[in-house]
Amino acid sequence: MIIWPFRKKKEEPKAPPCTCALCALIGTLEPKLKDKPYAQSLRKFLVAPLALEDGKTLGELLKEARDNARRGKLEEARRSYHLLVGRALARDATRAGQVRKYLAEYMNFLTRRRLPGSEYHPTKADFTAVMNHLDEILKAVRDAYKKPQVPEAGPK
Repeated sequence: MIIWPFRKKKEEPKAPPCTCALCALIGTLEPKLKDKPYAQSLRKFLVAPLALEDGKTLGELLKEARDNARRGKLEEARRSYHLLVGRALARDATRAGQVRKYLAEYMNFLTRRRLPGSEYHPTKADFTAVMNHLDEILKAVRDAYKKPQVPEAGPK
């Protein structure tokens, strides 16, 4: 019996790429984020384009986040701050100074409560990386939000 040492291994089929709105947004941002010091940090602040259509204003989200933090509902407050920062990054009408203010408030909330950072939640290093490059980030992110995220299926 002859055993061939250089036999090709069977490759497993690759999973199809995700087509959700957030993955499509990150896919459009990927070339602009390549080799940037804030690439990993920025991903923790982006929200899906569908979350922007909630109808709440930035002021309402800020009030909701502060109220939840005061009442001790930390996860609800964290979610509200995350939406607030994500929407501020995406909206053209929000000035860079205002976005910086929201980022600082979110960072203070996380550091005062000593909530752990994780793969999904930002750390203090993530905040500083985003704040240091905020002008460049705003231009890239707002351009990506303007583009259509999910291709629409037309009639065949």
